[in-house]
Amino acid sequence: MLESYQDTLEDDDGDIFYTDPEKLETHIKYSDVFVERPPLNFRPDQNPPYKERDETLIFLLQEAIFSGKLFPVPSPNLPQEHPSRHFYNKLRLAHGRLQNSINALEPYRAQKEFRDEAIKSAGLESNDGKESASTQYRRIRSEHFFFKKAFFEATIAYLAVCASCPDFSDKTRQESTLRMDMVEAMYYGHINYQLTLGAFEDCCPVRDSGELSVDHSYNIAVQRFNSLFPRFFDAETFEEKRKILHKLKINILAALNHDSPEDSTLERQDMGEKICQYFNHDSRILTALRSTNYKLPDLYFVRTHIDEVLDIIFALKKPKNRNERKGYLKRQIQTADECAIKIADKIDNLHDLKKKIGNPRKGENATQTQLRNTKDGITIYGIGCKFLKEDINGDIRSSLISLCIHALEEIKRIKTTEPHIQTAKECGMEKDILATEQKFTRFLEALKKAA
Repeated sequence: MLESYQDTLEDDDGDIFYTDPEKLETHIKYSDVFVERPPLNFRPDQNPPYKERDETLIFLLQEAIFSGKLFPVPSPNLPQEHPSRHFYNKLRLAHGRLQNSINALEPYRAQKEFRDEAIKSAGLESNDGKESASTQYRRIRSEHFFFKKAFFEATIAYLAVCASCPDFSDKTRQESTLRMDMVEAMYYGHINYQLTLGAFEDCCPVRDSGELSVDHSYNIAVQRFNSLFPRFFDAETFEEKRKILHKLKINILAALNHDSPEDSTLERQDMGEKICQYFNHDSRILTALRSTNYKLPDLYFVRTHIDEVLDIIFALKKPKNRNERKGYLKRQIQTADECAIKIADKIDNLHDLKKKIGNPRKGENATQTQLRNTKDGITIYGIGCKFLKEDINGDIRSSLISLCIHALEEIKRIKTTEPHIQTAKECGMEKDILATEQKFTRFLEALKKAA
């Protein structure tokens, strides 16, 4: 899908080449080096924990960006002083520096224990006062993050010039705009991931199940990417494609931050500022861009649309007052995007239940906790049904089908594995388990019939 799209990038008007005759000096392949888990800095899982979390497509987009396949190269017919040449040279320089930072991480290739230990032991020092392997890894990772951000900014600046240069054809400008949108979507994922990672390292790096908290947020982002990005290839007009990429950027930001209101003391405005500050472009780049006098595309997307992101993540926030929690999702979820992220959240939580057997809620046994968490999907299903009429692209419907399938898999696990079988008998839970199974079965049949 993405590969065939890249094959169409030759520009008939001769403004710029979309197939690079000289290529960049080096081709960054993140599949060859382990940097950290998400977002997508190494080969995707060959066997993802569940199909909605398959990283194949998002990995291909990332590879296209870091290998240079997704952005054009100035034509040799352009004068040396042309702005596109200046910004392309800056991009090549940033690319080389990013490659050097990856080389520094090479000794940690495929050593997951460094990454996990570095997160779990944040702020801890070794007994001998020397820099531990995990602390060294965190330092090198931080340096890599700096050069990665610089690479993204240089790429966006170059594409902004290509998208606005009056010397280029409409086709060139539109294609460059779409590529800028794609790069921004990945940029927001990579950079906001670092923000989320830092926040979790400071408060709750590990979930009750033992899963790293940041992995959960990442899993939601991947689900939303897999739901939205394929629609880009089906869209027929430039405006339709941009609308999809706009929604993709908003959803990635919201997914990565969906737990932030509950895990921090920041109010809405402060949280918005916290997110926005990560996406302020280098002042030198902005000055150079303005000197072109081109009518540039929006370079402040996050700040311009931060309210859309905050609306989603605060709609999903659980009230601190327990007396206000009953039915809070029905009251607070008002849009399809809010609903879709909550469905993705529940799907990942259902998968996570498989690891929670030793950590039930206070006053419950493990089987009761897991059944209750599964039954929460009934409420989310009901909320999702409110948006089916406006669900033109089938986003909510397909997500609800996945939710029902995962809920039924969890119920089957409760019915067929110990100690759940024995606990269900002792606590008289069999009827409740059967009733829950029947509800999700009816839901699934109705969704498939209406599809």
